[in-house]
Amino acid sequence: MKNKLSFSQPNQPRKISRKKILWVVVGLIILVALLGYGVYSYMGQENDPKPSSPSSKNKKNNEKKEDSQKSQKDSTSTSPGLPENSATQTPQSIPQSASTSVDINDFSQANGKVQAGAVISGTTAHGTCIFTFTTDGSKPVVRQVTSTGSDGPQSCSVSIPEVEFSKLGHWNLNVTFYTNNTRSEANRDVIIT
Repeated sequence: MKNKLSFSQPNQPRKISRKKILWVVVGLIILVALLGYGVYSYMGQENDPKPSSPSSKNKKNNEKKEDSQKSQKDSTSTSPGLPENSATQTPQSIPQSASTSVDINDFSQANGKVQAGAVISGTTAHGTCIFTFTTDGSKPVVRQVTSTGSDGPQSCSVSIPEVEFSKLGHWNLNVTFYTNNTRSEANRDVIIT
């Protein structure tokens, strides 16, 4: 008796069912999706190494607000010339000085900086200058500095990176000088290029 063994021919292609192909494709799609999610999660953790819960985010935001308010109070209480309660007063509620005047004598833009300066006449007392740049549709750019000058007119100057200005074009520069619970101010149109 002969055992007949049947061998398939080596050149005959093997048939793969459509179901198997579909399962392989679905499996590859799931694998790629999982790898993509893993890379996305890893990149997100690099930028934020300590994931936090919503309640801890709120605590951090509240702490930042408190620190900001505290630093505002600290800076206003230590700035010469500002009224004692200047953090709660509007500039219009502080009386205009009859004896001092502000002259914006310098405005320039070079090397990525916007520079502005003002001279205050009529006082030798140190005070605080607030430079405020405004334009329609943009966030104001504000700087507060202490005036300088000894035995003569006071002066103030600022240097601000251009990138803080959200757009090019016409801006209004207001300089307000505070001393002895009074204020003086001047305005000038400037062009940020």
